[in-house]
Amino acid sequence: MQLYRTDDAGQSWALISSGGYDVRDEGAIPGGYLGDISFLDENHGWYSEVRHGALYATTDGGRSWQRMPGLAGQAVTVINYVSRDFGSIINLDANQEGGSVRLMTTSDGGTTWVNRYPSH
Repeated sequence: MQLYRTDDAGQSWALISSGGYDVRDEGAIPGGYLGDISFLDENHGWYSEVRHGALYATTDGGRSWQRMPGLAGQAVTVINYVSRDFGSIINLDANQEGGSVRLMTTSDGGTTWVNRYPSH
């Protein structure tokens, strides 16, 4: 997978990250199946890989990516951060039979997640 950036409304594009297909490649943009990608600003962004159920974050504009804890096996399909600390995701928990759609939030940048819907 490759990630490109534009600073001129799409007139030109520059490659900023190129990764392999192995989601275990530390630092590289993970391969696999894209669930969602979202950037809060030019440096802070999140990428979800739905085949293996993982969420990754970048603080350098996508040049490197770190896997976020606490969401193993959950296919994140929507990412929405309103600040570096506060965000929400919609995911499909692939660990449950038939899957289960959930809304989760974080207030610590994604270190921990609280299940909001359905609440158990």
